[in-house]
Amino acid sequence: MPLAIRTDNGPPFASNALAGLSKLSVWWIKLGIKLERIEPGKPQQNGRHERMHKTLKEETALPPRSSLETQQKAFRDFQKEFNYLRPHEGIQNSFPANHYQKSKRKFPKRIVKASYPTNIMIGEINDIGNLHIEGHRIFLSSALADEEVGLEEISDRHVKIHFYGVSLGVIDLYTGKLLHFKNPMQSSLPSESGF
Repeated sequence: MPLAIRTDNGPPFASNALAGLSKLSVWWIKLGIKLERIEPGKPQQNGRHERMHKTLKEETALPPRSSLETQQKAFRDFQKEFNYLRPHEGIQNSFPANHYQKSKRKFPKRIVKASYPTNIMIGEINDIGNLHIEGHRIFLSSALADEEVGLEEISDRHVKIHFYGVSLGVIDLYTGKLLHFKNPMQSSLPSESGF
C-alpha cells in the first residue's frame, strides 16, 4: 500500500465537495494514504504519469482492439514492454522494474476508526453528509456520509474540522458558514473564496 497517491482534481479521485473529497479519496484517507493533488489545469505537475498515459493510449487503444480479451492482451503486452524492455530517459535509460520496490505497508484487514486527542470533540455526519452543530445544519460532503469527524475549537467562534489526519476546513459557529481550505492536503489557512 503506498504512502501517498498523486492525482488530478477530477473524478473519481476528487470532486467539487469540501476538500475535494470523493468516496475514493475518503477511503484512501482512512487507509492512511496521503493525498497529493496537482493544481487544477496543471497536468505538467504529474508529467511522467500523463506521458505514460499518452503512450499507453497510442499503443493500445488507437484503434481499440476488437474484443475485451485482445484489448486486455494489448494492455499486458504494453505493461511488460514499458516496465521491463523499454529504457526510460528520465531514469538514465534504465527500466522502471529496476526501481520498483514492493511496499512494506500491508493492506489492513479492517480500517481502524480515527482517534483524536481529548480536546477534539467527535461530530457525527448523517447519511447525506450533514453535520449538526450549535443549532446549525452544515452540509460537509456526501463522501463523508455516516462518518465521524474531529471538531477542534480554535477560537470562541471557530471550529476546525478534522478527518483522520486531514484538516478539511473551519466552521464559523456564529454564522454556520463553512470556510474551505484552498488545498486541504497542504494548507493551514482557510481561503477567502471559501465563504
